[in-house]
Amino acid sequence: PPDPRQLLIVSDLHLSEGWDEGTKRLSRHEDFYFDTSFARFLAAQVRNAAQHDYRLRLVIPGDLVDFLQVTTVPPGDRVDGEPITDRERRFGLGTSPAHTCWKLRRIISGHWIFFDALARFVADGHDLVILPGNHDIEWIIPQVQATLISELTARVPPALRGSIGERVRFLPWFYLEPDLIYIDHGHQYDALNSFDYFLYPYLPDGRIDLPAGSFFVRYLFNQVEVSFPFADNMKPASAFLGWALKRWEGWRKLPQYLRFFFETLQKAGPLDPAWQAELEVMQAERLRALQAETGLPAATLQALKALWVPSAIHHLSKWRLALSFFRQAG
Repeated sequence: PPDPRQLLIVSDLHLSEGWDEGTKRLSRHEDFYFDTSFARFLAAQVRNAAQHDYRLRLVIPGDLVDFLQVTTVPPGDRVDGEPITDRERRFGLGTSPAHTCWKLRRIISGHWIFFDALARFVADGHDLVILPGNHDIEWIIPQVQATLISELTARVPPALRGSIGERVRFLPWFYLEPDLIYIDHGHQYDALNSFDYFLYPYLPDGRIDLPAGSFFVRYLFNQVEVSFPFADNMKPASAFLGWALKRWEGWRKLPQYLRFFFETLQKAGPLDPAWQAELEVMQAERLRALQAETGLPAATLQALKALWVPSAIHHLSKWRLALSFFRQAG
């Protein structure tokens, strides 16, 4: 049937740790400074909808938040029973459900204006649809989805809380309105950021099998941004590299940056064949479920999936991966 809702589409906000009440500062890895502007934007859209008697559907097709750039680690040696490794102490928590839920709560606490506005938007009767991107692939984890719904629910009056979960949807790959619009995040068409098994991107231990671009952020750019907080906002990356190497701080930390760069390259290598066979089965199951949910023919889904490019981290050698990084940086 015709859907009377109007679409709002906003992507790649990359909310990170935001404002820290303890230090009274923004995180040096933060890329989103527009919480109040976003709240005003949603409020204006809701007013317009009320005046013209329609409802809204806000679609955020990827990278709403940036789990990769949350580097703060809680005290103690565990998060909800899951251990914190020495490596996670250096680079931030990993992609397990408990670690990701902690990071999400940290993001929400640093962007309370944003999430208060989002909660009011949903409580007013409008829909929210979230797709995973390469920086927030963890939205596929049920516990992470439940944490967001819980946090939004806590931000609205008790009488409105029951409807929040009904109006927030998490889609695994794309948003489709037949004969109107198709939306996905786009990282599956970029070898540095694609997942070979996007619908089931897990390692045997339950962590996410991240692409090369995610490790470059985690091990390299997060370190660079300690000195140059705007580093990943300069495009192309070669422009930033040229700028940084004209300054003493860039040369002083160059050995450290090279060490982190080579640490990223160590992640390159093929998947274990036995595990890969399991992933093939699980992804096929997810495709069948998606076919049932969307009503799309299997051939159409397979044709869309055929557009994905192989993940560089599993299909390139360490040195070809390095070359690919510098080609993209230019």
